[in-house]
Amino acid sequence: MAGNMEPRGSPSTLDSAIEQLYTVFARYPQPTGTTYSPMASITDADVRAIRDRPLRSLDGADLSKYAARALNTWGDQDEFRYYLPRLLELLVRQPGWTDEATLIQKLESANWRSWPEIEQRAIEAFLRALWMALLSGEVTHPPMAALVQGVAGAGIPVQPIIDAWTSTAGYDAALQLADLITLSRRELLKDGALGSRWPADARAALLRGESARAKIGDAFFHARNRDDETLLSAALEVLEAIAVGSHAIR
Repeated sequence: MAGNMEPRGSPSTLDSAIEQLYTVFARYPQPTGTTYSPMASITDADVRAIRDRPLRSLDGADLSKYAARALNTWGDQDEFRYYLPRLLELLVRQPGWTDEATLIQKLESANWRSWPEIEQRAIEAFLRALWMALLSGEVTHPPMAALVQGVAGAGIPVQPIIDAWTSTAGYDAALQLADLITLSRRELLKDGALGSRWPADARAALLRGESARAKIGDAFFHARNRDDETLLSAALEVLEAIAVGSHAIR
């Protein structure tokens, strides 16, 4: 069985982890033939757009339709594994081209825990390196919230990653936490919780006690620019509203 997702290593490992994905999954050939359903608004032109060019030359716009339909109406596990290195790399290189959490969750649909151990380890190493790079500020995409949801949906325990986030001091980790709080503002103010889309072991772990307020407050007083200051201030307002209200973070 492959190892767990215990965060370790340094942000400098991210590029190496991406290259390892290409190496490990290089055994899967470029897809051929009809592996898609025309009834799902997939055209021959869509297919040619991602088959007629080298894998590394494809960008998010090229792969967005495939990413949305992979394993449902377009392709099987082997086709998914052919594109997987580029799909995961583009989560870092080109923000906003797909729903990040949904793409990572497709690993579960692909039954990835039945794949060879070397493939499982390559995926885990990438996700671990990406997490640490986000915490350090080396990269800013995908958002932490999307990554946590994706990892949980792929059947990977998130608590070790949550622990790394809450125990990491520093401006960038606080900024990512503020982003999560503002994105979840409505749920937090209404219910005092992160919502049902979050796995049970992730709820509250990020926001319990004074840790979140202290971390975000310190970052606010050292804000690097106006946008960061606005984000951090908005997160503090949410946390203060919860603190003086009747909701208990759960």
